[in-house]
Amino acid sequence: MSEQVLELSQPPADLLALSKAEIDLQIATAKTYPRSLKDFQAGALEMVCYSQETAEKMYYKLPRKTKEGKIKIIEGPSVRFAEIIGQNWRNCRIAARVVGADDRHVVSQGVFHDLETNVAVSFEIKRRITGKDGRRYNDDMITMTGAAAAGIAFRNAVLKGVPKMFWNSLYEKALEVAKPNDTEIASRRKAALETFADVGVPEAAVLEVLGVKSVAKIGADELVTLRGIWNAIKEGSTTPAEAFELGPKPLKPTTEAPDLTGVLQESIEDVAARKKRVAAKNKPVEKGPQPVQAAIPPAPKINDPLIDDKQQSKLLNAAFQSGWKRVPEDVNAMLTKQFKVKSFRELRNSQFGEALTIIESGTERRPK
Repeated sequence: MSEQVLELSQPPADLLALSKAEIDLQIATAKTYPRSLKDFQAGALEMVCYSQETAEKMYYKLPRKTKEGKIKIIEGPSVRFAEIIGQNWRNCRIAARVVGADDRHVVSQGVFHDLETNVAVSFEIKRRITGKDGRRYNDDMITMTGAAAAGIAFRNAVLKGVPKMFWNSLYEKALEVAKPNDTEIASRRKAALETFADVGVPEAAVLEVLGVKSVAKIGADELVTLRGIWNAIKEGSTTPAEAFELGPKPLKPTTEAPDLTGVLQESIEDVAARKKRVAAKNKPVEKGPQPVQAAIPPAPKINDPLIDDKQQSKLLNAAFQSGWKRVPEDVNAMLTKQFKVKSFRELRNSQFGEALTIIESGTERRPK
């Protein structure tokens, strides 16, 4: 297939002279007002750690599979981090542009020019513009791919032009600020899984990439990794399919343990109310002397205890695996109706097998 490279026209001589004069003036200004490394550190640190939301955008993470079949996470500073570094380094020229395209690839270039030292760094990034079927992207997709490549070239040029020893501590500080605290983990975990589900990433694939066996095992470090992967997707460094194709296809949905606070509280309240009713009914009434009645023997105890915590959890987990829409609400409503109890926690051991069969059969996903 013949290549059709986009050639850039040469600028006219007067434009070149004007550009040269502009650069000479900027170099002279840089020599007159040299940068302060102390000011650079202070300004950049304030910006990268301005808020937790800002710090979360300062890095990217990419999952890659090793030859041994293990998943390795590649990480580094993001385009947003490079923007802050370039702005605070000062006395420099930074540019990024698409320099050419052929039938299969688009090429973007990033340039960093330190006006004080007169050292320039250039990076070129090539991105494919064909799908898996070999068809070329449409014009809009080619433009977006070129812009994403330009952003990555910009990042690489800046972070090579500015010595790593001056920005690495800023990057590590941003990672610390981005990490959620213990009270935020549950809500952020739920939001992260919903975000990836919206772009077609199954929960089981997320767990596989993170190397955990259940949603409950996703902690602060794992949330930082998920945010880094999302940043890489937003920057155009990868796609959801590329980042998570390492994960297996989910056979059954995996879920966190359900919150039983409402169900348990309801059951406790029912028991308390029942005790009050019994106490009121058995309250002695002052009357005249009553004939002595023969003592009534106590009713024989039935060897059929209430289901224990493990059995309760098994019922709820079975509902999750069978696709019940609202757990534990629908499970509680169905079982209380089926077995004439006030809460599914009041089921007897002899009723457990029948209740489990009904839930696993999926015949009632919602109470009628």
